[in-house]
Amino acid sequence: MNLENIQEEWGNHYNTSIEGENLVIQLFKESKYKKIDSNVKRMKTQSVLYMIFNLLVITYTWIVLVMNFKNIGISIPAALLILLSKVVFYKNVAQLNSMSKIKYTEPVVKLQKIIEHLKLKRLRHNQFIFILSNIYFWLLMIVFFSMNPLVLIPEIWKKAAIVVIIHVGFSILWFPLSFWILSKYGALAQSSTFWTRLGKNSLLTDESANASLNKISSFLVEIKSFEKQ
Repeated sequence: MNLENIQEEWGNHYNTSIEGENLVIQLFKESKYKKIDSNVKRMKTQSVLYMIFNLLVITYTWIVLVMNFKNIGISIPAALLILLSKVVFYKNVAQLNSMSKIKYTEPVVKLQKIIEHLKLKRLRHNQFIFILSNIYFWLLMIVFFSMNPLVLIPEIWKKAAIVVIIHVGFSILWFPLSFWILSKYGALAQSSTFWTRLGKNSLLTDESANASLNKISSFLVEIKSFEKQ
């Protein structure tokens, strides 16, 4: 066997090895990207359901607003409910827009940046809803049952003033209380076991609100590490 034959045989063997390694890398990446795609679809479904719910609320509230336009006890809460619902709707649109940028043709580093940005959006979305949940609840009750608080509150005050005092007091205290709770969740590493356990199911911490995105991040880290090997 002369030198040319040896070089040709070695070249064929080397090319076969490279092709085998590329195939392994490709199969590994495909398996991880399938898992990523599954998590992205789950998040998209959640955002779409939020959007549908808010569209239904906005549509119904507009009907109530038109029918009670001159009744400020109902029309003002209805206008506020439409505003809040639109904010939540557009927050979900922004999330869907970020999810659409998760493409497997993009470099892993760029995908990681998109994921981190999306994690922040989802967390702020949940915290926004949490802070305004009390006022949103009462606006929804007023609109859904067409209750006029300007008439209802004086009537309740005559019969049971304590009920009005408790609800108004809680509504006022809720805003500082909600920020205090969020500050506790934001310092879970230094807080008690109680807050740590509560935060895991709160949807107000990165761990609970971004479970799917954290899985995606770990898959991207695995892909990046595998490519370096």
